[in-house]
Amino acid sequence: MTATQQARLDGFRVSLSYRGHSLTINGEGTAFPALIEPVVVAQGGRYEVAREEANHSHVHVERTSLPSIPSIGDYLHDAETGTRYRITRINNQSANPIVIFEECEVSA
Repeated sequence: MTATQQARLDGFRVSLSYRGHSLTINGEGTAFPALIEPVVVAQGGRYEVAREEANHSHVHVERTSLPSIPSIGDYLHDAETGTRYRITRINNQSANPIVIFEECEVSA
């Protein structure tokens, strides 16, 4: 791991300690920590952060904390809030210690 990757991972872990959520894959198995970034998906695929009007979320998870990599169509479940994040795109670059599930469809 490069120094830049390590610094990014350290910052991610600090963020998790303040605003992390505990999720499971399809409501089963071992829980893992994640950061959730609400976004509004507009026409044309452009998006911006807007918590009060969010209709999707990006979910960021440390690769080593995932019990397995879920598939498109699976959902990440937050048992505390009852919220489900249906996976529509996965940004899973092997050089990045963080897996990003982009534009997850949010349902309660």
